[in-house]
Amino acid sequence: AVSSSATTGGSSIPDNSYFKRVASLALTNPVIAGFGIKDAFGFKKATEFTHGGIIGSAFIQFIAEPSNLSQERISAFISSIYTESRIPIPNRKF
Repeated sequence: AVSSSATTGGSSIPDNSYFKRVASLALTNPVIAGFGIKDAFGFKKATEFTHGGIIGSAFIQFIAEPSNLSQERISAFISSIYTESRIPIPNRKF
């Protein structure tokens, strides 16, 4: 689900009414929200009502720094989103 009409990389996170409206659709496929999700707070908010969140622009900015291109740094970035949002890390290797 597109969670905003803003341009990717923006800073606004939709309010709960948007996520509740999407959840009320009772769709058969999993819903993953994107746009405006750049950190643990936005990820947690999106996953309260959907099956996941896409942190696109923030991740691209992270890997734009050459020192962040190692598997260890990328895993740490992803793990930090889960840890800070207090959402259990899925049982899979990043």
